Amino acid sequence: MAKILYYFHIYLIIICVMMLFTNCTLFSRQGQGITELNALMPLPSGTTVVEFHSNQISNISDDYFDHVASTLSGIHLEGNWLEIITTLMFQNLILVRFLHLQNNRIHTIHPYSFKNMTTMTALVLYNNQLRSIPECVLDLVDHPLSLTIYINNNPLMCDEMLCYLLPGQTEGLTVDSPSSVICSGPADLEGKTLDSLTTNDICTGDEPGIVQQPIS
Repeated sequence: MAKILYYFHIYLIIICVMMLFTNCTLFSRQGQGITELNALMPLPSGTTVVEFHSNQISNISDDYFDHVASTLSGIHLEGNWLEIITTLMFQNLILVRFLHLQNNRIHTIHPYSFKNMTTMTALVLYNNQLRSIPECVLDLVDHPLSLTIYINNNPLMCDEMLCYLLPGQTEGLTVDSPSSVICSGPADLEGKTLDSLTTNDICTGDEPGIVQQPIS
């Protein structure tokens, strides 16, 4: 999976090189000890891909990406110290196709955090501290494209709020490598993989919850 993501990244860089005359801009600040993204580090107008991976970012201003919302197509924030994804952090990014948040410390994703990201095809969340990913976080009703999410190596509770992630439950949504997504609970499902579960195991017919509780 890491190899696939690597080549995908290379592919995007090549596309940018090929589109130099259409204002394709890669803004990269990797491994520079950055702790916060705010107005003190503005993105250049026309930026299409940002790379902030391998820093120490723990906070992003809610309006940080707003002025490049009309051009931004990809975000790399992997390998940072993020713990919470707020509802407004990515609110206006309707053109973003991939969002890399792996290898952070994320335990809470607020409801509808990715609501307007209707062109997103890859949401990468592996190696975090997520116990659940309620369906309303994605709000897939208005999402016309196929979306793949990467969620292995999270302490997920396999309960009714994850019912929508089971194969065949949500049209256009794919979980990458479900055999690597391991339940941390409840007790009777601990250690089981997502691909081994059936609707009888976790689907109750109740509406999914909207509150993501942090790990104690």
